Amino acid sequence: MHENTMSIKADSWGTKQFFGFFFFFLLFLVIGIAVGSRGPGVHQITTNTFNSDNQKNSSFSFSINNLQSLNQYLYCDVFLLNKESIAIKTTVTYSVRIYGSNVEKPGDTDWSALTKQTNVHKRSITCSPHKNCTEHTIVYEPFLNYKHYKISLQVSTTISPFFNTIYTESSYISDKMAIFELVWRYVFVMITCICIAFFVKKTRGVKFRAFTIEQKWTTWLLFTLLFLNGPLYPLTIISSSAFVRILHAFCTGLFFFSIIAFWLCVIDGLRYQKVHRTFCKFYLPKFIPLIIMFICFMLLYCWNIFHEKNDPQYEDVSDIPGFTIVTFIFIAAIVLLFLWIIYSSVRGCMDVKKLQMHRKRFYFFFWFAIFIMIFSIIALTGNLVSKLKNTAVEFLSTLTIFNSYILFFSYASLPSSETLDHIKSGTNIQTTEFIDDLEDGLDQITDEEDQLELIQKEDEEDSHVEAISEEEEEDGDYDDDDDDDDDDDDDDEESF
Repeated sequence: MHENTMSIKADSWGTKQFFGFFFFFLLFLVIGIAVGSRGPGVHQITTNTFNSDNQKNSSFSFSINNLQSLNQYLYCDVFLLNKESIAIKTTVTYSVRIYGSNVEKPGDTDWSALTKQTNVHKRSITCSPHKNCTEHTIVYEPFLNYKHYKISLQVSTTISPFFNTIYTESSYISDKMAIFELVWRYVFVMITCICIAFFVKKTRGVKFRAFTIEQKWTTWLLFTLLFLNGPLYPLTIISSSAFVRILHAFCTGLFFFSIIAFWLCVIDGLRYQKVHRTFCKFYLPKFIPLIIMFICFMLLYCWNIFHEKNDPQYEDVSDIPGFTIVTFIFIAAIVLLFLWIIYSSVRGCMDVKKLQMHRKRFYFFFWFAIFIMIFSIIALTGNLVSKLKNTAVEFLSTLTIFNSYILFFSYASLPSSETLDHIKSGTNIQTTEFIDDLEDGLDQITDEEDQLELIQKEDEEDSHVEAISEEEEEDGDYDDDDDDDDDDDDDDEESF
């Protein structure tokens, strides 16, 4: 079956079916957001306030207690309060030392330094009148190997009077949120596995080369969806290895780059015949910026996580020139790909009249993809989610929207009923022909056996006749010898 003649479910849908499709999609999305908003808080936050009479520097220490592997990481931010009526812009020096202990109630001698020396970092801050200044992260511990942590901090500046009030805010993942995330990740993993089995069952009679371009990409996206749902997530909790988190980031990133490639190739590919979608001319120009973007993403993530592991006092990697260059390349690749998607969408809308039977399919895919892009940008990173800060809605809505998108789209991409009936009838015809051929073969074998028996009987009869003939010939020869002897005797008598 050729790709241009093979139809999918969406080709046969009317207006009611499309409205019903999007209604259930939005229903699942709303349920995910509602459940996430009712979920546990993402972070547990502890704050400390310190007042200093010193004009130019202040030293103090504080501790964070009773942490476990479920808390995953530890952040510590510092805020300076500007009590003046004028704006201030200056440089502040932070001297930080971090200690850890596994003793139940650690004393002064039970702490182990996580670094050999005190790290000193200079940061520029901007302060509005009577407001907090720019916050800075002074500690980020990505692997919690200790139960208790103590942070010694010294803040110094050149301006006078000094910021007398200093706030610190320590945050880590709550254990309830870790369990909530673990449960829902595996719920989506099981749902995805069921949908993969259903998709394979419905398309098992179709050869892969006969798949439409949507079905080929859907097959790949269903498997990468498993990576997004994170079956390796428990390892990131129980393991303090950077490799596990890099592997988890690789799986998550692979899905997002696959879905960008999916949008780009399908929107552009529906305008071309299958013979024109060659690897060198169609796929390779799209894969080059995608591969560059993926490499930059992994490089930035690995760079960041190893930097954090080596420096818990957290010096921003954005200050490193090489990191800035790679970030620029990454952003440039993203911009290029989305401009390409916009260009392909505009060209597709202009050429939609030439698509014939692909017209409905193009509109369905195009508007569905546009909705996902807009919702992802506005809802997940805009005001919609920020109003629900420190709730599980961002995590669960992200999983819900992409799982619903791929699973609903895979259902719409299944072969239509006519295609399945055609495949089924073709299979029955092949089976009937096979049985008929088998019966003909058995009849032929039976006929050959009968012929062999007849030949054997004829051979036996011929051999029997030959044996009788030979005996008769032998008897005839014996009689001839007797006649010859009688003739000889008669001749002898006559001669006598």
